[in-house]
Amino acid sequence: MLFKGFVGDIISEEDQEIEARYLRTTSKEIAQSHKFLDKNTKEKAYRTCYWYMVGGLVVNVLWGQDRIPCCIVNIYAPCVFSEKIELWDRLVSVINQNPSACICVIDDFNSIRIEAERDGRAMLPNPRDISAFNSFINDVRLIDLPLHGRSFTWYRANGSCESRLDRILVNSLWLQRWVNSFLKGLRRSISDHCPILLEINAKD
Repeated sequence: MLFKGFVGDIISEEDQEIEARYLRTTSKEIAQSHKFLDKNTKEKAYRTCYWYMVGGLVVNVLWGQDRIPCCIVNIYAPCVFSEKIELWDRLVSVINQNPSACICVIDDFNSIRIEAERDGRAMLPNPRDISAFNSFINDVRLIDLPLHGRSFTWYRANGSCESRLDRILVNSLWLQRWVNSFLKGLRRSISDHCPILLEINAKD
């Protein structure tokens, strides 16, 4: 065994090919991420680990002095509906394998939850996409943190459309630990996306 993480990702060399098919990535990428950890001490390897999947990066960490088990997933969802469904399914597997971890799924989901999260005739809401996205969130009981400071996070360059594509989803364990989690939309600069900021110690 190379190391033990919190996603059930105990990977020996003979297991890498199986895990690679599960993640729909390559065994080379998985091996490289584990070799990176092997350069550190055993203690550090148990403290943090990461691995790639199609559409995202999963980071498992024991957070702070209390060594709180957390699973943080940074995603960039595809635009094609069928590929989104595959990503939602992979995320369900990741989350279900972390029953005792504080979960935080962040970044660009390329989907909206309600029609009001999109404005503009150039890109009409897709009811099937909305339904699938909401089903994924509800199935794994994630909580969509309210966005403060702005209604949309993505703007088409010509101004014909704007949407809330970026968000942060957490589980109940995360909110039990960081009850004052607060999501803020910041001013857009060069990118067509607005940065979003999560404050875990925010107070009224």
